[in-house]
Amino acid sequence: ILYGMETPYDVETVAVLDRTDDAFHIVSASQFNHTVYENLSTEEAMQLATAFLKRSILYSAQEQRAILSPDGQIIGYEIRPLFNPLQVKDNYYTSSYILQPDGTVQFQVFWQGFYKPFSGDSRR
Repeated sequence: ILYGMETPYDVETVAVLDRTDDAFHIVSASQFNHTVYENLSTEEAMQLATAFLKRSILYSAQEQRAILSPDGQIIGYEIRPLFNPLQVKDNYYTSSYILQPDGTVQFQVFWQGFYKPFSGDSRR
């Protein structure tokens, strides 16, 4: 799942890789602003995620985090961008993964305290 990147300045951007060999299915809690790719190899998914994140002009690096089930099993990976500290001073990145009774895991991404260039938001 490639989430975000509405503009090259979009900080609410993340790639989520869902393992297909488990009982869990990761989905975006948002009905908008994401694209789902299926049946990719691990290498293809990582290449796609990296290319997607690098589209940001704020991109500096990326980090990978495991997404764990309640019993500690790895059910997927979150690939998140790290931004140039001269352009994005504070990374208030929060992601949450909520397990539903049917085994679906909904994810949400929040950036707080960041002024998005060209968004019309006048807060700093």
